[in-house]
Amino acid sequence: MGQCGRGQHRDHMVLLLVLVVLLSPSLVRMGLGDLTNKSFMKVVSTLPSDVSKCILAVYQMEVSTRIACAAMCNQTPSCRLYCVLGVECTMLKAFVTQYWGGSTDVDAYAFTSCYSSWANHRDVGGLAITSSIVYADANSIDSKAVDGYYCRKDYGCYLAGSFLAQPWWLADMGSPVDVIAIRLMTRDGGALIMFENAEVRVGNSSDFGTNPLLATYPGSAKGIEVAMEGTSSIKGRYVSIQLLGSGIKFALAEVQILKPH
Repeated sequence: MGQCGRGQHRDHMVLLLVLVVLLSPSLVRMGLGDLTNKSFMKVVSTLPSDVSKCILAVYQMEVSTRIACAAMCNQTPSCRLYCVLGVECTMLKAFVTQYWGGSTDVDAYAFTSCYSSWANHRDVGGLAITSSIVYADANSIDSKAVDGYYCRKDYGCYLAGSFLAQPWWLADMGSPVDVIAIRLMTRDGGALIMFENAEVRVGNSSDFGTNPLLATYPGSAKGIEVAMEGTSSIKGRYVSIQLLGSGIKFALAEVQILKPH
């Protein structure tokens, strides 16, 4: 797992972030019908050491149960991922999809199981071969945008690294697929805006500027989720995201390429 920067040792963050409580028996007995806010998908449960930066809370359960853990994630603001280890339930704000392949960090977090609300069965982005106008370094390459993991602004992101005119990012799906929307997490660049005035095109030409326009995003975004959806789906091999301004430092934290329902 590459990075755009490293955090401090995980134990320091855990001491600051861990909240230990005892779940009540009534919460443990909650059924799946009570979980109405989010749906979760199982994902690979070995996470990089920097995920300590994304821990929201750790709960000690009376009984080890995924249902109770999911209920707590639903009740925890910004929780997108919950992980179980024994009777311990960890709430995290990390973005993880079904395409995450696991961490090889020596000090990686290894849970028994993890479940993500960011993961989406309609997402085909993790199957793409990506390219871009430029990237900052080997740790910020274009494939980071679809590797299925993002926690914080300076780790595991695609970063162009230069101030560019109309920077772009391209996904080659290998064969035509129906695409209705792009869902992405923008990088928080501090004082810099790294996502603004964007367009998404889908088509069969590698000269992506000639492909049909799927959707646009006329504003700017920093450290927030963005959805760009077409009025109808477009079938094509190539999916491009391009910013139309000049002098922009382009970055993408995580990108989902969504098929129609």
